[in-house]
Amino acid sequence: MIQNNTEYRDVIIQTSRKLFALFGYRKTTIDDIAKALGKAKGSVYYYFKGKEEIFSAVVEYEALALRQQLARKIREYRDNPIKQLNAYVTMRLTRMKELANFYNALKDDYLHHLELINQVREKYQRKELATLQAILHAGKNKGIFDIEDIHTASLAILAAMSGMENPLFLGLIHSEKVDDHIGKVMQILLYGMIKRG
Repeated sequence: MIQNNTEYRDVIIQTSRKLFALFGYRKTTIDDIAKALGKAKGSVYYYFKGKEEIFSAVVEYEALALRQQLARKIREYRDNPIKQLNAYVTMRLTRMKELANFYNALKDDYLHHLELINQVREKYQRKELATLQAILHAGKNKGIFDIEDIHTASLAILAAMSGMENPLFLGLIHSEKVDDHIGKVMQILLYGMIKRG
């Protein structure tokens, strides 16, 4: 049984998460959410001004869940920046497929005009960039990474991950080969493509 307003707000977010993931932002209505909750629309509007605010809360929830998982994984390898970076990229890419709403918020051009979604997207990307920079700084300080411009290197890693998201999400890379593809991308990121002799 729901005990308080915060719990019911969370129930709305979790219910909406499923609907948005199944039908997308455009096709999901407040009526659909209320019906799935078994409540009147007014009970949804009591907590949220509209669909955009609900979707923003859903995306924020998924982004936070991903950030927490990534932070735990990074802590596991706190003394090894190479393993940190590898774990970060691997988990980020494999988990993204499970976070359909967050993925859509990052990728769907239709959602670009929604101010609340843009705020969540920008906040997440700033934090992601800061995390990558921290890993690269740690590696540079330990003499592991030879990087002149850490900011640009972090952006390059973000771009590489973004480039792999679409084929992973669309199933163009078979699930049994995901680790192999990610491993090859990490090889390029860490060691480059130029043969050293």
